[in-house]
Parts: sequence; C-alpha cells; structure tokens
Amino acid sequence: MRTHHCNELRESHLGQTITLIGWVNSARDHGGLIFADLRDMRIEGTLNDNLPTGAIEIVVRELRIVNKADVLPFQLDKELSNEDLRMKYRYLDLRRARMSKNIRQRSIITAAARRYLDASGFFEIETPILSNPTPEGARDFLVPSRLNPGRFYALPQAPQQYKQLMMVAGLEKYYQIARCFRDEDLRADRQPEFTQIDIEASFIGQDDIMTLVEGLLGTMFQAGLGVEIPASFPRMTYNDAMDIYGSDKPDTRYDMRIIDLADVFAATGFKIFRATLDGGGVVRAINAKGFAGITTGQMNRLNEIAIQAGLPV
Repeated sequence: MRTHHCNELRESHLGQTITLIGWVNSARDHGGLIFADLRDMRIEGTLNDNLPTGAIEIVVRELRIVNKADVLPFQLDKELSNEDLRMKYRYLDLRRARMSKNIRQRSIITAAARRYLDASGFFEIETPILSNPTPEGARDFLVPSRLNPGRFYALPQAPQQYKQLMMVAGLEKYYQIARCFRDEDLRADRQPEFTQIDIEASFIGQDDIMTLVEGLLGTMFQAGLGVEIPASFPRMTYNDAMDIYGSDKPDTRYDMRIIDLADVFAATGFKIFRATLDGGGVVRAINAKGFAGITTGQMNRLNEIAIQAGLPV
C-alpha cells in the first residue's frame, strides 16, 4: 500500500518515487494549485520549518481517494465542551491532537513502567478477570454464568487474592498492570473501571517498597514528559499528616497547615474554647489568607459547612 510513512521523508529522498497513504488534514486551493497536508498515525504536528519533513514537498502523479468524509460535526483542531457529542463521535474525538497524544503517551509511560519493574526483578503476571466475589471496599460487578443458572462471577476490584497466592507460591516479586472494577458512585478519584499498577513482593520492608515506587515514578515521568523528578520524595507519618493537614492524602502545594492554638488560648474566657480545652480537647486553626474581608453571608456559609461536617459551632 505504501513505501514510506509521512514523517520518514527527508531531503535525501528527493527525486524518488514514493507511495503514501493517510488522511488529508487540511487542504488549500490556490486557484488550480492545491496544497494538502497528509498525515498518518505517526503525526508530529503541523508541517512547518521546524519539522524534519518541512524541507520537502511531494509532487503528486496519481491520487486515489480511498474514502470520502462527510462534513464533520465539529472541528478537530478545537476543544469541545459537549460531552454527548464527543461520545457520539468518539472516533473523531480521538483524532484530535490532545486525545491522540494522551493515548500515545499512556503507551510510552506503561512501557517505561514495565521496563523498570522487569529490570528490578519483577515478573509480569496476568490474573483472572472472572472470579468469586471477595469482601472488599466496594460492591462487585456481577456476571451471570450461563452454565450455572442463578450463579454469578464477580469482576475483580483488585487482584489482591491472586497476588498473595503467588507470594505464598514462591514467586516473590510480582507486578501487573491490572484492570479493576468497582460498582460504586462516581467521585473525583473513583470510577467504575480503572487501571492500576499492582505490585507485590516478599521479604521487603516499608522503605524498600517506597524506594521502588520512587524509582518507578521517576522513570515514568522521564519517559512520558521528559521531566526529572526528585529521586526521593518527602515522607511523613500518618499521625503527622492528620495533625498538620487533617487528611491522609494532603495536597501540600497549598501548605494549609493546621496550627495548635492551645497555648494561645490557655487562659481564655471564651466559652466554647474554654470548655473544649478543659475537656481535654484541642483548639486548632488554619491561616485562611485573604478571608479577613469576607462578608457575613460567606461566614454563615462556612459555618453551615462546618456544622455539616459534624463540628460544634
């Protein structure tokens, strides 16, 4: 069908007869002379002087139209906010540069993770998708069994039991890029199906697995974004995280630390603080920068949120 991919062509190919196949990304009619940008799956951006292929043009001797496109429902070079339209024409949505880049980048990052874990002595193992239900944190997705009416398989929430079974079997170092399924409500960090890098190892300690994951993430960032990240990440204990940030997964970019004000209010006569401290409780606060000028309505709304969270206000 073709002799070259679009992005292979260089000045060294001048004078050669070649065959390309792809799609017309754009066309410009200059009154009888038509220029077209042809692309295939190895897209690297729009043709320009900064591209390796930008120094040449192809004079067409024969043009064969393999398939003709209808008028597109949306422009492929612009962002689209209509999610229903995106899903209806998903094959066109995936043609957009950002979406295509995401898919390619995911492949690059996944390959880097595999190389790193393979080099670290881990074996990639594939575990079953259909299994018995297991008591985990969310509801299972159930698949009816045709051969056993009234009985069901469960889709895995995580390959937890299988990886533990392999540790007992003596495989010692296991990893899997596993597809997981959880029948639970959508949240910012939860969805019904997702992919996770699942790792299990025997005869190692907490610091060993942290060091392994630090190296893994460093390799993935370098491969996917060309970014060097610190070889060692900041670490804190669970108690420190809860005391300082009030969360076991704090977003430290905002540095909204919780400050203990027991010393400041040690002699206070303010009823709520006095009762709290006398009862063995604590008085803590965050520095809400820029909140000195908020309105009464905004303050009342914050009080409502605090009450909904179970705080005595």
